[in-house]
Amino acid sequence: VLVVIQSVNSLLDYKNAPSDPTIDAELSASDYIFQIIYYIVLIFALAALTRARFFMREKWSIPADCCEGFGCLSDCCCAYWCGCCATIQMMRHTHDEKQDGYSCGSKTGLSDDAADVV
Repeated sequence: VLVVIQSVNSLLDYKNAPSDPTIDAELSASDYIFQIIYYIVLIFALAALTRARFFMREKWSIPADCCEGFGCLSDCCCAYWCGCCATIQMMRHTHDEKQDGYSCGSKTGLSDDAADVV
């Protein structure tokens, strides 16, 4: 979702770019609204991934990668700098990928015959 929003944002920036680079482009109200929505979605996604990663580490007693003793700071750093990696790491902690495969279309992200995630 964020990649699509960022791509649209880049297109809008290109469309609104002035022909003379010395002149600043004026942003319309819709551009400001788009920017506000973009950052709200970005902050929400970062907070959701940070909380999910933090609660998962707490549930299975997984030590923090860095910033030990600072609660979810390590999780926030992982979610911010590489959200894809953090998501994949969380998926790998929930089951044995050699025994049960992934399925993006299922409710749990695992194949239908996979064991329940506890």
